[in-house]
Amino acid sequence: MVRQEIKDLILEYKDKLLSSDNDITLSSIADIINCDKSVLYRNIKKIFTEEELNQLKIVSRKKAVLKYKKTWKEKYGTDNPNELESIKRKIKNTFIKNYGTDNPMKNKDIQEKSKNTVKKKYGVRNYFQSNRFKELISDKEFVRNNVIKSNSTKRKNHTFNSSKMELKVFELLKEKFPDVKYQYYSEKYPFNCDFYIPSIDTYIEFNGMWTHGKEQFNPLNANHIHTLDKWKELSKESKFYSNAINVWTDLDVRKRKIARQNNIKLLEFWNIEDVIKWLDKK
Repeated sequence: MVRQEIKDLILEYKDKLLSSDNDITLSSIADIINCDKSVLYRNIKKIFTEEELNQLKIVSRKKAVLKYKKTWKEKYGTDNPNELESIKRKIKNTFIKNYGTDNPMKNKDIQEKSKNTVKKKYGVRNYFQSNRFKELISDKEFVRNNVIKSNSTKRKNHTFNSSKMELKVFELLKEKFPDVKYQYYSEKYPFNCDFYIPSIDTYIEFNGMWTHGKEQFNPLNANHIHTLDKWKELSKESKFYSNAINVWTDLDVRKRKIARQNNIKLLEFWNIEDVIKWLDKK
């Protein structure tokens, strides 16, 4: 087929290629016109603008994912094979065979390699201690855009990382306040707030996970400093403790500070019992 015919067909299918509302792909067009996909793409690059090419890449990835999910659904009965117990066992056994543990990050060699990679790139062995991370986290626009994007994706895919306790709290709050919102973000409080109740303009953080330290961090509290020193030692072997240190002594502290600065009514609970007591008073 001559180049002009290829060009005419590309223009004919252009809108469908750039839309995710159909199953037209480069491969399907290549089959239709009996043309090699690489030749087809070379011609497309000459016709599409840079913006259209970027859109094509995004749409193509989405269509590929949908195709995989459809195949998995037909073959395994689910669009995510990793949810199957048989696949989970296979992955776990592969990890044990290759790394001697059911999770590669539990392997000391892998941990050390990861830390060395971070140090080589950022000058420290923990990314959360790097200047790069501190610069990004202080950029309000960057944080805002990422929180919005993350929340949007999680809502779409139903993948919010929610503990059973957190979901129980949501149920309790909803009984008393039907308008309660879950995983709420606002300009005044630029974080993933666990709950927000519009009718009483109240933000609620449920700090049920151990990473929140069971109570507000106080640098003058000897018990808190003892716990912090213990976590610092443990963080040398586990990134979970590094994250806990960041959450308890930095992130949670900044949330309270911003709430005070913006005159936000922020409530924090460390257990369900206190939530129930608060609700009983309402």
